[in-house]
Amino acid sequence: MPFYDYECGDCGEQTRMFSTITNKAKTCPKCKQETLERVWQPAHKIQVEQKPGDIAKETIRENRELLKEFGRK
Repeated sequence: MPFYDYECGDCGEQTRMFSTITNKAKTCPKCKQETLERVWQPAHKIQVEQKPGDIAKETIRENRELLKEFGRK
């Protein structure tokens, strides 16, 4: 399951959650209102000095950190 970024329509809290495309998160973890909206992120831009492998390694590292945080909750 991928991570998606959400923003609450009431309190403005931004959060990243683990969810499927069909089972979207709806309840804000801060204010407990059902006003979460998915925030669309642009695709990764490859900078001239970066190699595609470097971007993949960075994405894997970020996802490992998020999975560790998710496992602690």
